[in-house]
Amino acid sequence: MSSKLYSRSGVFAWSPRGVPAKGLVVADFAQFFDLNASSIEQKIDFLTAKCLNDKPNLVPDVSINTNYRFNELAWTSMCSDAHPNGIIAGGTEDGTVVFFDAEKLIKTHTLDVLSSRKDHHGHVLTIDVSGDGRWMASGGGSGQILLWDCANLKTPFSPGAPNFPDQVKLLRWNQKNESVFASISSRRVSFWDLRRNGSPVLEFAEIPGCDWSSLCWNPSDASQLILASQSQHASVIQKWDSRFTSTPVKEYRHHNMGVTSVDWNKADDRLMISSGCDGQVVIWNHETSEVLGGVGSLQGDWIRSVKWNEEEPSQFAIQYFQHPVQISSLTSLGIPQPGAEVLATRVSDQFVPAWHRAPLIGSSVSLGGRLATFWKSYDVMSQQLQHNVEVETIFLDEDIGADDVAQYLHIKDDKRNLGWYLHEKAHEPSNDSSEDSELRRKVWLFILAMQEGAGRTKMLGYLGLVEAPENKVFSEQTQPTSGNSTSYTNHTTTTNRTERSTSVISAADTDVGMLETSILDRCCDVNFSALDSSGWELLRNTVRQDHIAVIRVLMSSNQHVAAMMYAAQHDTDHLTMILEDYNKKSNNTNQLSSLMLALSNSSSSHRAEPTDPKQTNDAERIRKIEIVANSFPDQKWMELLGLFIAHESDIDDIRLAAKTIGRMWLNQGKSLRACIALIIGGDIENLLIANTSFSLSDRIKQALILHQVSGQKFYTEELEKLIITFANRLLVQGAAQTAWNLVKRCENGSAEMQELQWTCYNVAGGKDCTGDQAPFNPYNVQPAQQQQHSSVQPIRQFQHQHPSVLPPQ
Repeated sequence: MSSKLYSRSGVFAWSPRGVPAKGLVVADFAQFFDLNASSIEQKIDFLTAKCLNDKPNLVPDVSINTNYRFNELAWTSMCSDAHPNGIIAGGTEDGTVVFFDAEKLIKTHTLDVLSSRKDHHGHVLTIDVSGDGRWMASGGGSGQILLWDCANLKTPFSPGAPNFPDQVKLLRWNQKNESVFASISSRRVSFWDLRRNGSPVLEFAEIPGCDWSSLCWNPSDASQLILASQSQHASVIQKWDSRFTSTPVKEYRHHNMGVTSVDWNKADDRLMISSGCDGQVVIWNHETSEVLGGVGSLQGDWIRSVKWNEEEPSQFAIQYFQHPVQISSLTSLGIPQPGAEVLATRVSDQFVPAWHRAPLIGSSVSLGGRLATFWKSYDVMSQQLQHNVEVETIFLDEDIGADDVAQYLHIKDDKRNLGWYLHEKAHEPSNDSSEDSELRRKVWLFILAMQEGAGRTKMLGYLGLVEAPENKVFSEQTQPTSGNSTSYTNHTTTTNRTERSTSVISAADTDVGMLETSILDRCCDVNFSALDSSGWELLRNTVRQDHIAVIRVLMSSNQHVAAMMYAAQHDTDHLTMILEDYNKKSNNTNQLSSLMLALSNSSSSHRAEPTDPKQTNDAERIRKIEIVANSFPDQKWMELLGLFIAHESDIDDIRLAAKTIGRMWLNQGKSLRACIALIIGGDIENLLIANTSFSLSDRIKQALILHQVSGQKFYTEELEKLIITFANRLLVQGAAQTAWNLVKRCENGSAEMQELQWTCYNVAGGKDCTGDQAPFNPYNVQPAQQQQHSSVQPIRQFQHQHPSVLPPQ
């Protein structure tokens, strides 16, 4: 249920049923001239049906300059070898009726005028084509009507002289009888029959106060027609029967001001659409007089006409005097147009159009994998035919992970059970011993780490940089991670340098002492690519906090001053300064010494001008991260992540480093490795780009867990699209309950998500089966405030009463 605005205003005609080309032809309106327009060029456009759905902004596929401006267009369905897409005709203000070839317009982008005759006295207000496509009739000033044979356009002829010289406002052919048409003037209706030339065969509806503006025939009943009055004092719509013309059969009052146009849906003869000077476009049932819905319309303009699309019965177009043509649909128009949400069509979900109804005998498959089989059988006891319906759920062979997602959704809020679930995912038996298989396992381990609020030591263990600690997350004593979680245990009895929150998720920092310098600032000058095996052993030992091993590596490399500094760094603030001075005077360029300076936690060398990392520009920090990452050999990627996890003091710096490194790896095609870094960084949008090697269900679960852990309120656009795709597949598979559980927590979703939530909820059985309150109903024609408060809030308000339309100035 959506609407789109075309690029300009004008009169239009839908392609008739039977022609190969599908779409809408639009031309300049003869009775409107924009004095403020930057260009006075007159054009005729063609917009394809495919463009209506594939493009958010509607621009013509074909646009040709022309010398004509039209009051109305008509498109005949009679095709021939010469005119395979039929003929388009239009009436002008100077009395000319123009016929041109639709094929040339659409295929060669040329205006091939087949006939252009000025046979009318005065302007031509209306033109229409008969049901068989053979005849066209045009009418206008002084009551003159002309008939045109579409097979021979050389000379028109008259069906007869009118009884009154009233202006012909509109004429329409009978849908069941190709020889009959009706015309209206302000005062009366005239019936014409080609089999009886001379004058109208019947004239009626001379009702005081009425000013007839529009008419349409019942597509299923040749004797019924609808009339509309544009009088402000008699804004009425009447149904008439041509067999009894003394009084109307029924009267409708759906508009507060004069009615400008009315049209009958050819695919469902119950469905009517009308527009009025009150700015309302109303969809209603002529049998019950029930208003089924409405359409949002533009302010400050009058609506001239509305017409259903014969080829696609759910679509219709609206012509304004000044504003662009509006195209609306009872269903979706594909890619939505930004800003056009307020113009969306709203029709009661209790009304099922005829083109969606099933026959009395047959079968039908619906969402949720429901197969309905219905038939008639003869009951001997009652001597009557009985209708039988059997509904069953069918399951497809394709396994999309519906059961796995259902299990996850069931335990997603249970920290203990979700931890077990992720632990099993990470340790699933596999015969694949490749590097990719190990990386996929690590991805699940880091999802588990984020879910349980793991500390630095456990994450370093998952990277294989330290001995993996005992897994206590599944114990009965496990508590949710708090801001001041307990620090991990060091391997030595030396003073613990990391007396702060060890969880990468927790942003709490318990240090209250002097401002530390970020590891990033201390590592920028280290050339990691120049490190030998002893250097990498030293780096690993600092990550493990194994101080004795660090000192031994330094001593074995004859870096005794660095060893002295490292051994004494917790007892004095001057040893770093001593080592810097020694290096400067002795021109010591050994990279082990530079690395030790970078990894030292003492900030005595920076006491003079301490730098707050929070004040550093993000772009500058990202540049430094990229410098450090590019200096690491490719096979040392785990040490690169471990460096920041173990030594970075600020949680935001850890996340920034992980996100930056993850995006670098993603651009290099190392997607599985990037997944790990992006999980640490909490980057859901890029994670969904990197984890495409996982199944669709696994990708959604990873993103949802990261979304839940990070405390974000709304889903990212990419995550919402993925959920919509998977939920639709669940519906097809018959897993409606799982689909509803998946989409129901999405708040402030798009219009497509709101429609899917409403569909999933109802297919799953509504409140009786789900136990949940109904979500927002985007199809409800009642004002939004009258709907019950639900768990899913809309992003926009749907209004039943559209904004009032002001008359043109």
